[in-house]
Amino acid sequence: MEENPELARGSKFVARDLVTSLWWKITDSLNSLGPPNRSVAAWQKVWNDKKLQLRRKLQHNKTELTATGGGPNSLHSFNDLEETIIRLLSLERAVIMGLFSVRSWHPVKHPVHLEWMKTKT
Repeated sequence: MEENPELARGSKFVARDLVTSLWWKITDSLNSLGPPNRSVAAWQKVWNDKKLQLRRKLQHNKTELTATGGGPNSLHSFNDLEETIIRLLSLERAVIMGLFSVRSWHPVKHPVHLEWMKTKT
C-alpha cells in the first residue's frame, strides 16, 4: 500500500481497471503468505475495518484531549504499523481538523501492510 498511496486513500483519480489489478496483486501476495486465504473483497474489508478502527481511536483521543474534568487518562496508543497507516492516509490531520466524524464515515474500499493483514483472523 505504501507503494500505491492513492489506492490506500481511495483516490478517485486512479483508473478502475488499475485499482482492480492492484487489488488482485495484493490479494495474491497476501494469500501466498499462507492462511488465512481471502478473496479480494475480503481483503478490502480487512483494510476498511482497520482504517475505521484507527479513525475511531484517533477520534477518541481528540475527544479525550478536549474533555474537561478529572479522571484517568484513557488515550489510545498506536503501534508502529498503525502510525504508518495513519501517516500514509493523513488520518490524524483529518480527525483533528474535523474533516469527518467516525459516525458519518463511509468506507472506501482499499488495503496496506501485508504483515498486519496476515495476523488478522
